[in-house]
Amino acid sequence: MKVRQKYLPIFWVLFGILLVWIHRFSSLQNPYFWDELGVYGNGVQHLYNHGISILASAMPPEISRGHPLLFYAFHALILKFFGNSFAVSHTFGLILSSACLWATYLLAKEFVSKLMAALAVCLLASLNIFLAQSTLILPEMMVALLSTLALLSYFKKKYIWVAVFLAVGVLIKESMIIAAGFLGIVYAWDLIRTKSLKENIGTLFLFTIPLLVLLLFLLSQKIQNGWYFFPYHTDIVKEGALSGFFERLELHYNFIFYEQGRNQWLIFALIACLSIILTSSKRKVILLCCYFVYSLAFFSFAFYMDRYLLFLYPVLVVLVAQGLSFAFKRIPSLAAIAMSLFIASSIISLDDSKFRYDASLAYEDVLFVHREAVFSLCKAEETEICCWANFPINMSLWESSLGYIDVNCQNKIRFAKNPNEANYVLLYDEDFKNESFSLLQSFDKNEAVIRLYKKTM
Repeated sequence: MKVRQKYLPIFWVLFGILLVWIHRFSSLQNPYFWDELGVYGNGVQHLYNHGISILASAMPPEISRGHPLLFYAFHALILKFFGNSFAVSHTFGLILSSACLWATYLLAKEFVSKLMAALAVCLLASLNIFLAQSTLILPEMMVALLSTLALLSYFKKKYIWVAVFLAVGVLIKESMIIAAGFLGIVYAWDLIRTKSLKENIGTLFLFTIPLLVLLLFLLSQKIQNGWYFFPYHTDIVKEGALSGFFERLELHYNFIFYEQGRNQWLIFALIACLSIILTSSKRKVILLCCYFVYSLAFFSFAFYMDRYLLFLYPVLVVLVAQGLSFAFKRIPSLAAIAMSLFIASSIISLDDSKFRYDASLAYEDVLFVHREAVFSLCKAEETEICCWANFPINMSLWESSLGYIDVNCQNKIRFAKNPNEANYVLLYDEDFKNESFSLLQSFDKNEAVIRLYKKTM
């Protein structure tokens, strides 16, 4: 009986991972979507076809957007070994997601019982945003995995591994330097507080490695492209970093704590923060709470996307588990029941058809009508299809490897500079009022709508 109880938490973790695979299995054949089309999936295909490298010169900046290329290169290497297909690509995404769930279990065990840690994993696995991101070829899931492993290694005082995970992380996405900066400052403060800075100066140097790695990449980018950061991104930061800070902070706050079945999470996350008064793991809880608030604040200076804070959800489910465990410490079964109710609430929210780009499973509605509309366009009888389309449809018409058109259709399509020069117009979520065009067909599923227009005059 004791043996069964010992392995019961691991069973729940594996069960949660299995359910994610079952739920997302049907999406493995999906073509690239949204930012996969324009940036990440497109970039992976570019490296696959033109040579795999992590140097800035390996990819046109209009595709890479100035991001480090390790994610692209690693993914392209997977496709070289196992075949260039969407099934391989998205299966790799599921493997990363599974690893993130397991890392969350290991992190949660530092705070709560094994059973509550396992339920925290199931809570993360039931989130709409996590499931949506679980098969997409975007760097946020790998960032979530690496940042969770870095936190875990920090708590276990394995500082070499902290440096490794963070150094790899900044080559996946430069924003990982935020996590590196936080842990470096915390470690330095601990050394100053305990008056042991001189004895541990070598270990403190480890926390500068991620910064040095990022600086080397930025230097290579300056040499190759003439700038350190992609101009489009720097323009956004210059124009709205301070002016839009509170608006973005409110958007992040509302989405994290009040959307997708997370209405009660804030209460127990706050209880977790207050539990530092009486809990034995006071320092760890303080660090986790500060890390969450610090990251939320920093990302409110940048361009807003829900998925950018995916790396905080493993931290959040741990805080919720800690809060529940503390609130019901005299009756642990009630904490488990409450966590189960949270999981049920998250699962119910999966039916929400509200489109939030790639932060909700409703993105598949857009993907479905996108495929239908492009397929209809390719059936046009003309030997040359002069077309104009808005984003994301326009990106899917450039290259057959992106999953929407075949080679024959690709050879037929010619892109117009503006709608008036086109014979066909494809628009996602927009009306098109032009007397020279008539609506040929409308494709819709729930809130997703794409309209195909044909020139009649």
